[in-house]
Amino acid sequence: MRSGTGDAFSRRRWPLATMSSAVFISLLISRFISPSGARQADAHVNNPEQYLSNPSNPFFVKTLGKKIVVLYVSHLVTEKYGLQFGPHNSPMLYLLPNEKIEANTKIYGGCACFNGWAVICRKYKLKQGDAVVCELERSGGVVTVVRLHFPNE
Repeated sequence: MRSGTGDAFSRRRWPLATMSSAVFISLLISRFISPSGARQADAHVNNPEQYLSNPSNPFFVKTLGKKIVVLYVSHLVTEKYGLQFGPHNSPMLYLLPNEKIEANTKIYGGCACFNGWAVICRKYKLKQGDAVVCELERSGGVVTVVRLHFPNE
């Protein structure tokens, strides 16, 4: 009978069994989360703060995946910066190097996202793996502008 406490079976098969849950969670978070709130696997932009118009603005690094329908703001970024968003379908702006694009804020399951992202990705010929620094600007405490910076250009 295998008790799972200290026998050879548990040590070989379950190396994390001896680790406390708090240590495991902190290792997991430090491995996958960067200071911007983006997953480290996605955050391959060196020093994204250098691209910001205002260094005190909240930001995150978005690496394009297969789905480009909307631009999601993760719960981690929202909580880290204490972000607030307008109601569902409230207007917002994407500020790009040479233009402004109007879009809407969407709220799904408590998670904020912005439509119009697919249009920007196609127009700027962004492909899977490309990184974009998304700088969030607030008006009256509510995020109304996403300023996009393209470090790969």
